[in-house]
Amino acid sequence: MGSLKVIKETNIENVFQAGNYSFSPSRYDGIMMGIAYCIDACERNPQQAAKKIQQLVQDKEFLSATGVGSNYQTRVKKRIKRAKEIFQNA
Repeated sequence: MGSLKVIKETNIENVFQAGNYSFSPSRYDGIMMGIAYCIDACERNPQQAAKKIQQLVQDKEFLSATGVGSNYQTRVKKRIKRAKEIFQNA
């Protein structure tokens, strides 16, 4: 199915949009890597993936690695690590 198909199946509108209503590369990184990390489980249960996406975009640790300066290597690694932790039990 693939990560983008899973996202479509979640029925979450504007999934990669941040609070300022623009595309968020940080959200994209986290969501895509989280789903890819556990693609089999997410494909079997897109609604569980939707719950994990909601959890991720509200997670304080994940959010601390977004925003200004989010492209610094340490922040990207932190964001990806946190996404994998959240999605691992999808």
